[in-house]
This record gives sequence, C-alpha cells and structure tokens, in this order.
Amino acid sequence: IAGGDALLNNPGGSLIAMKMLDSPFFGRWIQSIYEGAIDTSFDNGFGLHVMNMSFGVDSNWQFPFGNFNVDTINIMRDAIRFAFQNKVVMVGARGNISGDVVEYPTCYKDDLILSVGGSGINGDYGGLSYGHSMDFIAPSWPDGHVITILSDLSNKSYGDFTLSSAAAPHVTGLAALLLSYLDSTGSVATNLAPEDVEHIIENTCTDELHTQLGSLVVGYDDKTGWGRINAGKALQSVYKGKYKIRHFQTHNYTIDTLYSNSAIILKYPYGNISAGYHDVNVYRVNAVIPFTLGANDTILHSWVRNSSSSFFNHLAIMDPEVDIQIDSVTSSAAFVHGYYYYLNDAGAWLPTIEDTMWLAVTLHTVDTTSTEWSSNNELKADDGFLLYPNPCSSQLNVILKNSFNYNSSIFVMNLLGEIILQKEIKGETNKLTLNTNELESGVYLLVMRDNDKLTVKKFVVQH
Repeated sequence: IAGGDALLNNPGGSLIAMKMLDSPFFGRWIQSIYEGAIDTSFDNGFGLHVMNMSFGVDSNWQFPFGNFNVDTINIMRDAIRFAFQNKVVMVGARGNISGDVVEYPTCYKDDLILSVGGSGINGDYGGLSYGHSMDFIAPSWPDGHVITILSDLSNKSYGDFTLSSAAAPHVTGLAALLLSYLDSTGSVATNLAPEDVEHIIENTCTDELHTQLGSLVVGYDDKTGWGRINAGKALQSVYKGKYKIRHFQTHNYTIDTLYSNSAIILKYPYGNISAGYHDVNVYRVNAVIPFTLGANDTILHSWVRNSSSSFFNHLAIMDPEVDIQIDSVTSSAAFVHGYYYYLNDAGAWLPTIEDTMWLAVTLHTVDTTSTEWSSNNELKADDGFLLYPNPCSSQLNVILKNSFNYNSSIFVMNLLGEIILQKEIKGETNKLTLNTNELESGVYLLVMRDNDKLTVKKFVVQH
C-alpha cells in the first residue's frame, strides 16, 4: 500500500508484483499483461490502472522455445493494445544499448505505451537507448540527487538499481500520482485516459537543450524525448482550483469517399482476411465534437483519445497504422477525422463497423481569472509563464508569473531551431500577446531567456 492513511480510511495505491520471467517466458509475459488489464470481477483479473514493464526484447531474443519473431511481436502488441483499450497506462523501459535500436514493447505505436529513457548523473541524456518516439527520460543512475536501491533477497543487502529499468518506475509512480489526484471511483468516463497521462507528463517535462549538426535543438529530440519528467510541474498543471482535464466525444459524423481502388498492406491475417496487399476504397470520416466551457476557461492543450475511439480498434494490422486526428479546435468545438477502409477483394470493412462509432478528444483548460497558482505548498510551478490558448490561431497570450524577473527576452522557434520572432519583456507588464497570424500551422517552441536561464514551452498554431 502506498500513499494511504488507515486512520482516514484511505487505502492509497496497491502495489502488485507480477511474476513474468517464468517458464515459458513469453507465455508468462502475455498472460501477465492480460491478467493485469482484466477487471477484478473476472477470474485472475487484477484491474490495474498503471502497469510498469522494466523489460525489453528485440528480434534476436532467444526464448526457450525459439526466437522473438514477427508472430510473437504481434502477439505482444495485441496484449499491449488490449490493456490500452481498457484504459491501463502502460509504461516501458526504452532499453540500455547506446543507440537507436528497436526493442519491444516500447517501439510499438506511440499511443500504446509511455516509452521511458534514462537520464545521466547531470540529469541529461544518460547514454542508453533512444529514438523510435521515446517520450521522455527519468533518473536511471544513482548520484547525489537521486538514489535508487533494490533489496537483494539473496543476502538481505541493498544495491544500486540503475539503467532504464530504474527509470520507468519513476514514470509509473508519477502516473499513479496523477490518477490518484484526479480520478474518482464514481464516473469512469471522466477518469484520466492513457493519452491524458502521457500528454500531461510530456507538456511539463524539463527540456534538455542539445546541439546537433551545429543547430540548437529545443523541444523534442531523439535522445531525451520531451525532456526529463517533472512531477511537481505535472501535478501543478492539473491543480483542481485552476485547471481541468475535460473529455468530449461524439457519434455524429459524415463520410466522404477519398480514394477508390487504392492499396493497403495488412501486416498479418485478420479473421478470414489474409495478410499482404489488398484493393480498398478509402473513406474519410469527419466529425465536429461540440463542447461548452466556462466563461473564464481557456484551452491550453488538446489531444485525441484513441483509447475511447471506435476507429482505433483493429488498425494495428494495417500499414501504415491510422488513428483519429485533430484538424482544428475552436472555443466551442473540435474538428476531427478518421478513416474507414472497404476491402474490395475480401468484402469486409476495417475497422469493423459498429452500430455506434465514437470519436473522442481531451481538452486541458485553465481558469484565466484565478490568480492562485496553487494553495498547496507541495504543488509549485518552477517555470515563468503560462500560454493560452494552445492550440492558437491568430494570437498567443503569454502570462508571466509574479516570481519572474522581467528583464529578459522571449522568442519563438520552429522545430528546426530557427528563430521566427523575438520580443523584449518589459517590467511594467505581466502579459504579452504574440500575433501568430503569419505563422504556418504547426508546432512551435516559445523560449524565455532570463540571463542564463532558458524556459521552454511548446505551442501549436492551427489556422
């Protein structure tokens, strides 16, 4: 039991150790994932909310019964996808080889699993595996700031627990903190989805700046992802007195024919449909998801929830994989789209058409009239500004916090590290408005420089 208080009848979080490296190794792994995701009302179900997987294998891995091959890769992916669709936050260790190598389960589709790399003794890239949409880094080496220990039951002593297997549990713990703070036992529909946890952590990471090929890389990079996780900022960003994570969905949509007699690849058989190339008609599904916000609420971030969307169910067998995408977000609606495929040669639809098809999004909003960043001393933000709306269209507002030294500059960069615009911050104001009309739709980085300190946040322009 972690984080509970028996006197207050608060059970806290249950920590369940599941034996996975048992014979036969691979079968035990898959069984553990399914058992962890199944509700406790079923036999052998644990109903886990977060699952930590500090292991990884590549195509050369030798099991007692043979290699980890295409078939076993697909079987494990299906288990991970099953857990994802049952709203389990899956966290995996990226690996310990110094390079961009393919290992599973962290190299499956980005939505399915939070891929965690390791930071070094300076809090930056720790020399371990990276790339393949790795999300962020967490402590993986013991030093003067973070010491991770593991009880050795063989001699009842303690030793260092290092590498990415030690980094992943830091993220698992942070995910559990977010769930325990925001989730309720009454309405599962409003509880955090796996995508919510991933985006909250990504949006509050401490960015690690790198120079690659002579250019400064601000924001996402292969070796550190979105940066080093920051538990304090993650919790502060969802503080209930100011912020909200809101779920919206719709089953109303229109369908347009996009292509006829096109081709897709099924990566492995699905039912009676064989793997390989298929002749298909492609249909684009367009939907408007309406919502109503409070008078003082502003959208900070938005993202799709494939775990709650019907179109995501069977698309793992397709190459390329397709999911729901956001076209734009206004103050009252999100415009999204997905795809249907009709296999002319097999007479079947992918994804399978249900009676009611859902498309779902999440909004992260802020009450802009609230001046209280946090009434809890344990939830403090250490960055200097707030951006809204995000995504934006014509303008981006930058609110400076009272603790910030207003003798600095602010500039916007694209993902290539090029400075798009720059503006000086004057001491007599705590709010700036940037004109984004001339910026093309895409992801940008707003960098605030105060003497030697750089603070970075990403924002999205959608026209």
